[in-house]
Amino acid sequence: MIELKNINLDGITIKKQIDKVHEEVNEFEQAVIKGDVDNSIEEFFDVVQASLGALHKMGLSAEYVMEQYPKHIEKLKFRPRD
Repeated sequence: MIELKNINLDGITIKKQIDKVHEEVNEFEQAVIKGDVDNSIEEFFDVVQASLGALHKMGLSAEYVMEQYPKHIEKLKFRPRD
């Protein structure tokens, strides 16, 4: 199981953190398009960490986010895929 951890984002605004999420998503996209496996995985985790940071700026802890994971898994059971 992956353990999510909050990092220190003191002095970072929620807007700057959302910008970081977009930056990491773009880097992930480029790595996948290039077929760069190692960098794709690295960027995937950067997307997760940046997104967790945005939630943390909202006042949500990593522990709380992980408590919500079963809801996500349950939702996936009923999500249609084309």
